Amino acid sequence: MKTKMKRILILALTLTLFSIPAFAATPTISSVSGTVSTGQTLTITGANLVNESATNANWDTAFQGNSKMYGFESSVSSGTALKTSPANDNWYLRDNSQGGQPSGAIQNNCKFINSPKLSGALSLECRVYGGKSGNTNDGGSGFSAYPGSSSGNFYFRYYTRYRTNNGNYPDVYTKMTVTQPAGSGNMWYLDLAGASAGQTPQGLTTKYGAVSGPSPSLNLQNDRWYCIEGAWLSPGTYKLWVDGVLLVDTSPGVSMPDNAYPQWGIINFRSNSVYADISQNIDNLAFGHTSRIYPSSIIEISGDGSNWKYQEPVLLSDTSSQIKVNLSGVTGTSYRVRVTNNAQQTSAVYTIGGGGGGDTQAPSVPAGLVASVISSSQINLAWSASTDNVGVTGYKIYRGGTLLTTVTGISYNNTGLSASTAYSYRVTAIDAAGNESSQCTAVSATTQAAQVTDTTKPSIPAGLAASVISSSQINLAWSASTDNVGVTGYKIYRGGTLLTTVTGTFYNNTGLTASTAYSYRVSAIDAAGNESSQCTAVSATTQAAQVTDTTKPSVPAGLAASVISSSQINLSWSASTDNVGVTGYKIYRGGTLLTTTTSRTHNDTGLSASTAYSYRVSAIDAAGNESSQCTAVSATTQAGSSTGVILFQESFGDNSFASRNWYDNTAHGTVVSGGQSGNCLQWAWSQGGTTATNGGSMRMKFTATDSLYVSFYVKFQSGWRGSQQSYHPHMILIPSNLDSEYAPLANNYLNTYIEFVSDVGSPYTIRPQLAIQDEKRVNTSNGTPPNNLTAITENRSVAYCNTPVSSGASGICYADNPYYSANTWKASSASVSTNVWHHVEVYFKMNTISGGKGLSNGIMQKWVDGALVINK
Repeated sequence: MKTKMKRILILALTLTLFSIPAFAATPTISSVSGTVSTGQTLTITGANLVNESATNANWDTAFQGNSKMYGFESSVSSGTALKTSPANDNWYLRDNSQGGQPSGAIQNNCKFINSPKLSGALSLECRVYGGKSGNTNDGGSGFSAYPGSSSGNFYFRYYTRYRTNNGNYPDVYTKMTVTQPAGSGNMWYLDLAGASAGQTPQGLTTKYGAVSGPSPSLNLQNDRWYCIEGAWLSPGTYKLWVDGVLLVDTSPGVSMPDNAYPQWGIINFRSNSVYADISQNIDNLAFGHTSRIYPSSIIEISGDGSNWKYQEPVLLSDTSSQIKVNLSGVTGTSYRVRVTNNAQQTSAVYTIGGGGGGDTQAPSVPAGLVASVISSSQINLAWSASTDNVGVTGYKIYRGGTLLTTVTGISYNNTGLSASTAYSYRVTAIDAAGNESSQCTAVSATTQAAQVTDTTKPSIPAGLAASVISSSQINLAWSASTDNVGVTGYKIYRGGTLLTTVTGTFYNNTGLTASTAYSYRVSAIDAAGNESSQCTAVSATTQAAQVTDTTKPSVPAGLAASVISSSQINLSWSASTDNVGVTGYKIYRGGTLLTTTTSRTHNDTGLSASTAYSYRVSAIDAAGNESSQCTAVSATTQAGSSTGVILFQESFGDNSFASRNWYDNTAHGTVVSGGQSGNCLQWAWSQGGTTATNGGSMRMKFTATDSLYVSFYVKFQSGWRGSQQSYHPHMILIPSNLDSEYAPLANNYLNTYIEFVSDVGSPYTIRPQLAIQDEKRVNTSNGTPPNNLTAITENRSVAYCNTPVSSGASGICYADNPYYSANTWKASSASVSTNVWHHVEVYFKMNTISGGKGLSNGIMQKWVDGALVINK
């Protein structure tokens, strides 16, 4: 009969596997009622809070919250006893004997009752009547089933709740789960352990045949539901979870045979003292062969959004669950609750008050999760950013339903994986308040198969040719080799000795001796280090030594001097020619060598006001030949008192900014006394703040001009740290007149920044900085930026995407609507002190254009307290 029933169950298992749903519904919490205090009951209302069935968890059979055993009874009522014979189904009462029970005692059995229960209408109660003493092995009150062939793998899950009249338990053992082969054989069992007279058990004991296993601490509480999960896996691995936490993971090497059958309840017990009347309730029992069966529902509470504590379930259902609150060890009082259902879907975090208040809105669910297989041990993940009412602070990555890691970016490289293995991933978004979004739709990917060692050599390179270039250079070229995996490079041998390794199919051999013969061979290599044979040798002889160059370059023509200010004159001239090539130009001022440059412009700064200066320029080549100096040109600097046209002034006499043509945010900033000479405008930031506490910025429109002088005073208070980035805060922004009056300042044609930035990290030195952004002008028609278009066209960005930065500056260029293009000049040796007013002066002058190309004669200068700190 048992054999026949096992065959029937195997058929049922086969049919069940085809109805597994592709995706499980995510739990949602709509409300939480009750007092958040230890010992109080909270009611959680929502949807999909449990979301379990015999199909969505690959269960073979189950005794669920509706108090039905799959394959046993379609309906039962309170008081119905479990059958004592397996004649009609696969479940039966294991043992209803009660050796030595008092006269008239209720006969022990397992029956359905309506209280206590965890889910549905009923639970199953197994009871042992107490009163007997002495070290004897009493019968028990439990039930069993034959699960059928398992190929050595078996998983189970149930909720159990023990009750005694006085809290006393048998002090030797009380077996709660036992598996053993039919008839006899090694036994695996789970036993309450550590109890003594007048105490509850302090832990669990596991045993596998004659091998004693770990005994994890539990501190069993009377009249409390615990979730027990177990598994034995071939060949001899045993696992035990309590309330979703893995407590035992061991491999004693003792395997359960295929015909082992499980038993649950109070299987048997032994005691040296008088024990109480013991009742054990069992609910939500499930077992199977394919995978772990998770708790019906894990409900957790956090006080700070980071640390979560498991809560004792009282009632569980899809739409309404109850927990008994336990705040022991919970930090913080901004209480939150989250639910993870049986399908391992976790709800968004729900804030339930208790003094915390604040942000309760979870971020949006991450979209577009993509898993890219990189190798046999790596899968890369990427997804789109989530949004949040305050701000997303990170993302949690789940693999196979278990939290893998938390990251701040929108990508993650999962390494150390097994070859030819499928992995499933989900991602959630979190914010600073601990709110967590629902998990995104799962994506799966399978790692590549383990790579077989490559022992095949590439083919021999063909067509090696040697071209004589000069007395010191021979160029080599050859045809590409082939390989079963891929060629990674070529080794070049000269005169039988390895010369170098390259990745292309050419090489220029320089630094050779004139009139000398050289012989070359080339071999190909792959990633595994396999090297082909060397190709047939080719030889070539370098040219005779060249005659020394004695020809001077032509004299530079068209020297022009442009007066820029009272301290600067800019020079420019036409290119010279040479029989070999011009390498640079020497600039003479008043007959004395001033500097040498490779360009055809020079900005002469630091001059005296109202002073005449005379300049000449000569050209030089690589051989040191210098042309004659060109005809001298003279220019006189501007008078020192020249201030130009005043475009606007602001003394911050009052806060009626709108009446003085300020616009956009005229109510922001605070006018205070104590300025350099009267009032000043003050902004304040909280420590770590990203915006000022008293408002933002304002704008003033003035007449467009090609040159601009800016003068103001600034003072930083003690503790000023700036943004702790290489940029911000932008103090004064000056856009071009190509943008509208209300155009955003982050993406425009030209935006000039006057800044002071703090060095990142201690000692937080405050340094002057000038910067430009020129994004809408980025020219991509001449290639993908960054590229240098200064010699091609003026239709370009004057920032880094189309223009190289000068020495000592930094440039940024990357694709962003459509490109972000910026140059930054920071005074590395100049700094300003706090609590002191500093006089800041800035001068900008745009470059001129000649022949459709901009000349390098624009000016960016910055003075602090009269000292020139940036001069470009």
